[in-house]
Amino acid sequence: MRTEDHPTAANAPPRTFPPARAQAAHAPAPSPAPDGPDSTPDLPGCRPIPLRRRDLDAWDGRFEYWDGATETAWVVQDPTGLAHEQPVGRLVELCTHIATARGAAIGCYGTTDLELRDQRGRREKILQADQLAYVYPTRARLPEGGGIVVGKHDLPDVVLEV
Repeated sequence: MRTEDHPTAANAPPRTFPPARAQAAHAPAPSPAPDGPDSTPDLPGCRPIPLRRRDLDAWDGRFEYWDGATETAWVVQDPTGLAHEQPVGRLVELCTHIATARGAAIGCYGTTDLELRDQRGRREKILQADQLAYVYPTRARLPEGGGIVVGKHDLPDVVLEV
């Protein structure tokens, strides 16, 4: 195949992107409570610990996932290191290159909680992702503080969990 058959960044036609996704006006229905061993999340390298709902705000550690039905948090067994941190940095580098090429910022927000709330507004499930990215951050409804709440804020375009 000839090189001229493939467009390059210099001669490629401009690419248009769809507008930001519209989010539902209401939160999704809560998930059913776990009812057996098969309902335990498969989180390799993590161990479950009890973490009561009322203790969430005082918790100063990091967890990968928290389930309100069982009041259990899954924490990483081993400390983070190069193998964990490198993919996070590489995603940010990739977003920077893409943003430079297209001439518009991509928002990378690091570790931010993604929260699913129940019908009373209580946190039901929390995912603490390693990196979040919004392709169009200026169009997104983002929280002014705290976590991203499903049904209230726009969800990220990319969620990286190492």
